[in-house]
Amino acid sequence: MLPATDQPPPEETGFWQPYSEFAKTLRTWFVGYGVGAPALVLSQAEIRKPLLASGQLPVVGWLFLSGVLLQVLLAFVYKTAMWELYLGEMDPSLRTRKRHRLANAISEATALEIAADLLTITLFALATIIAFRNIS
Repeated sequence: MLPATDQPPPEETGFWQPYSEFAKTLRTWFVGYGVGAPALVLSQAEIRKPLLASGQLPVVGWLFLSGVLLQVLLAFVYKTAMWELYLGEMDPSLRTRKRHRLANAISEATALEIAADLLTITLFALATIIAFRNIS
């Protein structure tokens, strides 16, 4: 919590909360869709049988699994980077380590997060399109 002052909070503090909430929501949707859609496909014979007959069931499964694994990997990378940055806050002598500099670079690499999210959306979209084409 920010200390109470007569000064308005720095501008970035107004953006962190919404960013954090949107990021959590998006990750939740990604994992929910990436796990829920294959569960639906496998549990519903009218969806599973045509996909199986077309030979596309494994492709759909791998696309969804790849999207979920990408998001889990991204969360692992960011979690590890944030831990390293936290350690550097607790002990400033650690800030000179290569892994601390790498963690800082990762924390500022917006393109990494955007690319992973766009790739996840692409993987899920392909899986969904393949599934719909084979069940109609």
